[in-house]
Amino acid sequence: MTRTRCSISHVNTLRHDFPVSFPAIENDEDIQMIEEEISALTQSNKAEEDRVDQLRSEISDLELQIRQAETETASLTEKQRDAERTQARITEDLVSRLKTLTPLPDIGLEAISLETLEASVKKLSALCSEEKQQLPENADLLTTLRNAVSSIEIV
Repeated sequence: MTRTRCSISHVNTLRHDFPVSFPAIENDEDIQMIEEEISALTQSNKAEEDRVDQLRSEISDLELQIRQAETETASLTEKQRDAERTQARITEDLVSRLKTLTPLPDIGLEAISLETLEASVKKLSALCSEEKQQLPENADLLTTLRNAVSSIEIV
């Protein structure tokens, strides 16, 4: 909003036309002081308007960053869901392949299922250790294990 400055003669005319609404302005010094106050207030107002514009710009930038972060989060969430589905598919495939090995009670390995997979894998890992691979009685088991896990495909 643009304001025009009043000249001294205009202020005096207004004072004459509307004596009740203006306080008594005695001299040019009072008028000069009022004009300086108005000027200072105008400058202060302009500075505050500039600050508001700057804050609006910062807010817009932050809102853009939030939208970008939300988009990235949605993308990462979808990737995580895909990875979890892939992991579940691989786990189910592994269990179905390892079921061909069980039950093998003579080596302490019962039926493999999703619930017993972790314990079964630990047991099979122990059987496949370097020292156990050398034992002739484990040759058939190791061949069966290699065949079972070699057909697992990770897509």
